[in-house]
Amino acid sequence: MTTAQPLCSWPEATRLAALDRYGILDTPTEAAFDAIVRLLADLFDAPIAAVNLIAGNRQWFKAEIGLGVRQMPLDDSICKFALLEDSVMVVPDTTCDTRFACNPLVTGQPGLRFYAGALLRTPEGIPLGTLCILDLRPRPEGITVQQRLALRTLGDQVMTLMELRRAEHERHTAEQALRRTRAELDETRNTARALRNRLDALLAAAPVGISYADRDGKLVLCNDELERLWGDYPRSSNVAEYADWKGWWADHSERHGRPVAPEEWAQARALRGERADGDVIEIEPFDTPGRRRTVILRAAPVLGPNGDIAGSVTAVMDITNQVHTESTAQAWRARLEAILEAGEIGTWVLDLRTGKVHADANVAAMFSVAPGLDPGGAPLDAYLQAIHPDDVDTVRGSLERAVAAREPHQVVHRVLARDGAVRTVNARGRVEVDESGTPVRMAGVVFDISRQAAAEADLRNSESARRAGEQRYRTVLESIDVGFCIIEMMFDAAGEPCDYRMLEVNPAFVRHTGLVDAAGKTIRELVPTHDIRWSRIYGRVAKTGLPVRIEQYTANLGRWLDVYAARLGDADSRQVAIFLRDVTEERARSETLRDLADNLAEANRRQSEFLATLAHELRNPLAPVRTGLDLLRIGADKPDVLARVRPMMERQVNHLVHLVDDLLDLARINSGKVELKKAVVPLKDVVLRAIEMTLPVIEAKRHDFHVDVGDEPLAVHADATRLSQVIGNLLTNAAKYTPEGGSVGLGVRRAGNRVRIEVADSGIGIPKAALPRIFDMFTQVGRHPEQESGGLGIGLHLVRQMTELHGGSVRADSAGPGKGSTFVVELPLATGAQPAAQHTDDGAGRATAGLRILVADDNADAAELLRELLARHGHTVDVVGNGHAALEAAARVNPDVALLDIGMPGLNGHDVARRLRAQPGTRATRLVALSGWGTDADRARSADAGFDCHLTKPVELQALLDIVAGRR
Repeated sequence: MTTAQPLCSWPEATRLAALDRYGILDTPTEAAFDAIVRLLADLFDAPIAAVNLIAGNRQWFKAEIGLGVRQMPLDDSICKFALLEDSVMVVPDTTCDTRFACNPLVTGQPGLRFYAGALLRTPEGIPLGTLCILDLRPRPEGITVQQRLALRTLGDQVMTLMELRRAEHERHTAEQALRRTRAELDETRNTARALRNRLDALLAAAPVGISYADRDGKLVLCNDELERLWGDYPRSSNVAEYADWKGWWADHSERHGRPVAPEEWAQARALRGERADGDVIEIEPFDTPGRRRTVILRAAPVLGPNGDIAGSVTAVMDITNQVHTESTAQAWRARLEAILEAGEIGTWVLDLRTGKVHADANVAAMFSVAPGLDPGGAPLDAYLQAIHPDDVDTVRGSLERAVAAREPHQVVHRVLARDGAVRTVNARGRVEVDESGTPVRMAGVVFDISRQAAAEADLRNSESARRAGEQRYRTVLESIDVGFCIIEMMFDAAGEPCDYRMLEVNPAFVRHTGLVDAAGKTIRELVPTHDIRWSRIYGRVAKTGLPVRIEQYTANLGRWLDVYAARLGDADSRQVAIFLRDVTEERARSETLRDLADNLAEANRRQSEFLATLAHELRNPLAPVRTGLDLLRIGADKPDVLARVRPMMERQVNHLVHLVDDLLDLARINSGKVELKKAVVPLKDVVLRAIEMTLPVIEAKRHDFHVDVGDEPLAVHADATRLSQVIGNLLTNAAKYTPEGGSVGLGVRRAGNRVRIEVADSGIGIPKAALPRIFDMFTQVGRHPEQESGGLGIGLHLVRQMTELHGGSVRADSAGPGKGSTFVVELPLATGAQPAAQHTDDGAGRATAGLRILVADDNADAAELLRELLARHGHTVDVVGNGHAALEAAARVNPDVALLDIGMPGLNGHDVARRLRAQPGTRATRLVALSGWGTDADRARSADAGFDCHLTKPVELQALLDIVAGRR
């Protein structure tokens, strides 16, 4: 064995880098390497042979026989020790070598006993691995000289193959680098071309004139806006030729009005390395002599690759209109200042440390503060108290901001004089600070602008409207979401536009068109059914160079588009820049607003009719009531007058209660608070109750009334009261809208598992056009001012709502005006249940005399009438007007019954009831609530407070007597 060479001469990083340059690791097997391994195994009659490369923490086999694997952990490697040898390492018996005696490949499977390996080294001498053979039997004799030579020679062959592979790897890597360089060059060219296209589009769309001059001052590029500003613009070849340009300084400096010299133009100064930022100049366009424009010029030098100045870029903005507007505004400001100087002006100083105001006589007079009372000044609140209440917060806030932010105080507000007159003043002030920066005082002026305010009102309004319009316009322009794309037109053999390709789109284009991933595709690829009209429009723009603005519906995209298109480049260009936006929602909103306005107008008309009808319906019963009261006052001692007037007044009061009940029912239904007390009830009883309620109206009109309810017992699951109200409303309508002596009919029939209730009349009928809305709220059909008892227009609406709450339906039919009407209500029949038993109170009508009753109501008239009524029925009645008096009276008399108004001042009825229930002496008293509110929630609150009953005003006499007697 040869003497080992120290490894430190070849650091591991250097060795691995050298191995990596061959590009051989983890590559597939190759026939040349496999042939060498087979030859080596045959020469040495060895079962195992391999080309082994040491790579990091593993040994990898480029070719192998007998191993069956391509790599092994380096820790088990025998070959790694060969790297320490000079050429060939031979181990006759591994069990006798201390380096390998404990190696798991020796002690275990496969049981390696012999090893011989030739070192594989680079031309620089860097060891990479070995060409080795292994045997499962020891070879004490080692290998012969000829075998050693053969092993070394075959190892050199392996290195030769690796060198060839290295050369091929380097050639392949170079070719890949060349291809990448070419691809990057192509990409750079495409990017440059795209940037040039974008630059052309930006120059064409830019609202400012842009030019580029080379280092000599020659103008080599300018956009359309610059051509528009200058007219027939001379393409000057150098700075000296700038003398042809006509310009005058307009910056209000000492040079204002002086002609601009050639070397003073922004382009020339930028070529000298200066930066021209905001030169204000008046120019005279070449195509309009004598007419000037005011522009702002900005220029900057363009540096070359070496940092020297290669040219300059100049931007020109037309501000002619802004200057004219500013001049007009300055003229108005001058006039306003002249008016203010002629007005009343006062001065003031606010000491921020003491809060005192030192003011002259004019200010004191304006604010009605007596001057000179306090040499140290008057408190600030004395002045704030004189300011109009609606303006105090504004003035105070302006003062606080001025102190906190060191900003000027300026506010226009109103001042109330002692005589009630209102002044309008303009207050201005500025904060003063001490040497440490702390605010110490605010000094200012106040001038009375009351006279000027009236004179300037129209001017301010018009100027504010104009400014608001301009602000809205600027805001829309700055925040508009506009789609943009550049297209390339495609023409057929006849020169007609047939398609176009999307070259570039912005994100807003996708939102406005819905076309995703459009760049690089033709419109027919995106929309196969594309409307050819768009291609013709854009083709005309590309051919003529004339821009176009159009708003049109695109059926393929399903939206309205507002489009502006302009050609990019010269006459040979086929590229078109397009700005577009989706206006579909705007058009839809316009249609919606028109429909909404029509609906609101209709609702307003119907509401006005309802209010007029309500006033009429309330006056009708109130008129006879008032007349009846007059008759009672005149003939109170005449029984015949009382006999005639009292029934009439009862009828009119009942009519008023009915109107109010209908309105309350409508409110409950619309708010979803109506509660039905359903039970299985005989339909015949419901119908008879409705007839009983409406028969007086029918008989009063002397109608022929016929009823057919059949013999079959029918039951429905319903609220009997509400269902009677439905049928009663239909019968009442039939009676009212049928001329005297007409015919009214009511029929009830089974229709399968439903029941049909039909009300027919020979009355005024209903026009066909009015039938679809006959059940709408406030609908009045055929109403005339002279018509008696026209109603509020809510009865049929209540009929439909109540019917639907019972799971039924209602419809109306009529052959036309004068031919009568028919209303049909259909309801589901009750199944599997018996009608609820009808209970009667045998004690109804019996009075209970001798009770002690307490009446508490802040309405003295109502309380006194109740006292008189109950006293006439034999009861002892005490009357009080508020809650506290009720508690005192109850403690004194211990009443059997207490009638308490809920809405009493101080202590309401609920509070009184709770306290009475808490007192031993009144714990058993029967408490009755009196209220104008009668919903289920109101009754529940009364029950929670301790009331036994809840009566809704106006109270029916019999109901009151029944409750007092304990029958309800």
